[in-house]
Amino acid sequence: MKARKCFWSAAAACVVLLAALVCCCACDRPLPSPNTPVPVYDLDITFDGENTVLLREELLFTNRTGGSLGSLSLHLYANAYAEGGACCLPEEREDVYYNGESFGGIEVYDVEIDGSSAESEISADGGILSVACRLDEGDTATLTLNARITLPECNARFGVTQSGTVNLTAFYPVLCAHRNGEWREDAYAPVGDPFLSDISSFYVTLDAPSEYVAAASGEVTSSSLRGTERHTEITAENVRDFALFLSPDFEVYVTSAQADDKDVRVAYYHTGDGDAARTARLAAEHAKRLLEHGRNVVLLVDNYSALAAACRTFGEQTERLSSRERAEAIFSLPQRIFGAARNTREGGSLTVFVSADEAIAAQFSSAANCVITLSERLAAQRIFPAFDLQKSETKREEALFSEEEYAALTAFRARGLTNVELLEAFKTYKTNAELIEKYK
Repeated sequence: MKARKCFWSAAAACVVLLAALVCCCACDRPLPSPNTPVPVYDLDITFDGENTVLLREELLFTNRTGGSLGSLSLHLYANAYAEGGACCLPEEREDVYYNGESFGGIEVYDVEIDGSSAESEISADGGILSVACRLDEGDTATLTLNARITLPECNARFGVTQSGTVNLTAFYPVLCAHRNGEWREDAYAPVGDPFLSDISSFYVTLDAPSEYVAAASGEVTSSSLRGTERHTEITAENVRDFALFLSPDFEVYVTSAQADDKDVRVAYYHTGDGDAARTARLAAEHAKRLLEHGRNVVLLVDNYSALAAACRTFGEQTERLSSRERAEAIFSLPQRIFGAARNTREGGSLTVFVSADEAIAAQFSSAANCVITLSERLAAQRIFPAFDLQKSETKREEALFSEEEYAALTAFRARGLTNVELLEAFKTYKTNAELIEKYK
C-alpha cells in the first residue's frame, strides 16, 4: 500500500470531510486452516431495516501469545451507546442525538468454545466480555456467540443517522489485543481512533431489506436478491478492522489506479456525487468569504481521490475529451480549492489540508508548503503520530528556525537516524536547546 500524504498550503472555521472506502479485490473462499497466523471472523448479520441487528459470530483464534491462556477477552464497544455510556463528549450530545437521547448496545448470548457451552462474564461497565478458555501456546479454538444489537438514533460511528444511513463500526465483539502478558481491555473513546486490535480476516454475510446498499471494508464478492431481502457476501482479509455502512441512497463509483505497477480497485460510496461536489464548492466559497472578513479558516479535504471521483461523475468529464484532458477536468475543482490557500493583508488566512495517496502526490508537491508522509509501519507499531520524519518536508524550513536550530536539524539528518531513533530522541530531550547541545 502506498503511503498517504497530507499537504499543507498557506497559513489556520470551516471543515469539509469527504471520505471514500477503498476496497481491494478478493475471491470467495472457505475459512483458512487453523494455522492461519491472524484471527478469523465469520460474521452472519441480519438487519431488520429499522434499529435491530442480529449477529452470529464465529471467531477462529490461535494462541500465539507466548504463554498459556485461561480466558479470551473481547471488546463490546457497542455498549458505549447504552444509557450512561461515553459515546460522545458532553458538549456534542445535542448534535449527536438529533431526535432526543436514544440508546443502543449489544446483548450477547449462547457463548460456546469448540461447540460446547462456555462460561462468560461481562464487565460492570458492559465494555468487556470474558470467556473461559484454556489454551496453551499454539492451540486453536473456535469461539461462537449470538448477539442482538440495538441501534441508537444518533449521528455517530454507531447507529442510525439523521439522513437514514446505518453506521456499524466496532459493532461486533472484537478480540482484545494481547500485549505484555495480558489482554488490553482499553475502554471505548469518543474522540480519535485509539482502538488497538490485531490484524484479522473477515468473512461476512449480510441480509438486509433489498433497498439497502452495503459499503464495507474489503470486497463485496456476491450480492443477490432473495425475496424482499438482499443477500451480500463480503471478504476482508488481513485488515485492521471491519466496518459496515448501509443506506438506500448509496450510489457507487468504481475505478482503479496504478500503484507499484499493480491495479488498485477503488469503490467510492456516496449519497449523490452532485451533493458532494456541490458541497465542496460551497465550502470553498464560504471559506473565501470568511477570509475576506479577516477570519483564519482551515479547510480539510479528506481524501482527494474521493472528491475527484465526485467531480468526475458530476458532469466534469465528457467522452470527447482525451484522457489527459479528462484527468485535468476531474481534478480541476480539488486543485482550485487547494490553490485558494493564502494570507491576506487584512489579517485573515486560509489553510488547506489535503490527504492523498502517494500515487497522486506529485500533483500537489509544487504548490504545497508542507508535505507530511505517513508511515504504515509506525502505525502498525502503534506509534502516533505516524509521521515518516525522513520523507516529510517543509519548503523554506530555514525560515522557521534560528541559525543554530537549523544547523542542528541539518546535523540530525546527516546522522541518518531512523524514525524510531528520532522519536526516542524527542522523548529523551525535552527542549530544542537540549537537542541542539547534543547534535550541534
